[in-house]
Amino acid sequence: MQQETLISNIYKEIDIVNTALTNLFEHTQIRGQYQPFTNLENYLDGTFILFLADENITFQAEIKHRIIEHHIILLSSLSYSVPSFIVISDVIQPKIKIKLRNHNINYLDGAGNLFIKTETKYLWIDGHKAIPKPLITNRAFGKSGIKVIYHLLTQPELLNQPQRNIATSASVALGNIPLIFNSLKEEGFLVEVKNKQLKLLNKAELIEKWAEAYDKKLKPSLYLGRFKFTNENQKQNWKELLFLPSMSSWGGEAAGALLTNYLNPETFILYTEEPLKDLIKNYRLIPDEDGNIRVYQKFWKSDMESLENMVHPLLAYADLINSNESRSIETAELIYEQFIKPIL
Repeated sequence: MQQETLISNIYKEIDIVNTALTNLFEHTQIRGQYQPFTNLENYLDGTFILFLADENITFQAEIKHRIIEHHIILLSSLSYSVPSFIVISDVIQPKIKIKLRNHNINYLDGAGNLFIKTETKYLWIDGHKAIPKPLITNRAFGKSGIKVIYHLLTQPELLNQPQRNIATSASVALGNIPLIFNSLKEEGFLVEVKNKQLKLLNKAELIEKWAEAYDKKLKPSLYLGRFKFTNENQKQNWKELLFLPSMSSWGGEAAGALLTNYLNPETFILYTEEPLKDLIKNYRLIPDEDGNIRVYQKFWKSDMESLENMVHPLLAYADLINSNESRSIETAELIYEQFIKPIL
C-alpha cells in the first residue's frame, strides 16, 4: 500500500514539474528535466536538471502543490543542508517568494517564475501569471466530495462509521460515498489498514487541495447575495451580533479575527441557514450589491460552531488562504499553525 501511495504521489509531482517547465520554456527557452526518486528511503522527491547555455545545473528537488508560511522553516533547513536544493511548486504567493529569496532558497513555480542562486549563477525571473487549470473534476474534489472531505477532516470519527452516516452528515447521496472514497484512494489520501479500518494520509496536502477546490467549485454555488451593516457603529461592533445557535456563523476575515486577534475585518463572510429576510429582521443587515458582507448558504448540518459565532477553523482557513489580501493570507497561516497543524 505504501508503494501504491508513493506511485500516486510521483504522478502528481511530475504533473506539477511539467507544468512549471512548460511555462519556463515558453517565457525563456530554458529547458529542464525531472527524475523522481522511486523508493521510500529518499526524503526529497527527485533530481531536477536545468539546462543553461553554458552550464547544466543539477538540483535535489522538493515538490509541493502550494508553499505556505509554515513550510519556510523546513525549506530553509533543506536548502542549508542539501547541496543544490530547489523547491518546485504549483503556487507560490508573492510574499512567500520574497521569503524564499531572503533565505536563498531556489524555486520554480507553475507559471515559470524562477529564482536560482548558486556559486556560478544568479537567475531571477518573475512577473509571469499562471494559466488557470481546469477545475478538478474527479469525485473526491467535486461538490459532493468537497462536502464529504470537510466532514471527515473536522469530524475524524466519521471515517469508519457506516457510509450512510457519512452521507447523512455531509448531506450527499449515499451512492456518492464509495465513489469519493475510491478517488481519495487513487489520489493517495485514503488507505485501508488493519481490520478494514480506513485512514486518511497526506492530510496537509489534502487540506490544500480541498481548500482550492472548495474556493473554485463549491463556494460559488453557495453564494446568496451581499449586505451591509445598518451604520458604521454596527460595523465597528460586529462582534456583538449574536446569531441564532447553529443557524449563522462568521467566516472569512471575521472568523480569522475571532480565532487569532490578528486583523480588523474590512470585508465579511457570513454562512447561514436563515432566510435572507430573517437576516434583515434579526440582525438589521441591509441588502446592497456593493455591501461588504457576502452571504453564503451553509453546507454542513452538524453543530460545529463555537460560542463565538464562527465557522470551524478549517473553513476560515479556506476563506482566507484563497483571498488576494496579504493580511488575510497571513491570518490563514496563523490559523493553520494554531488550530489545524496540531490535529494533522
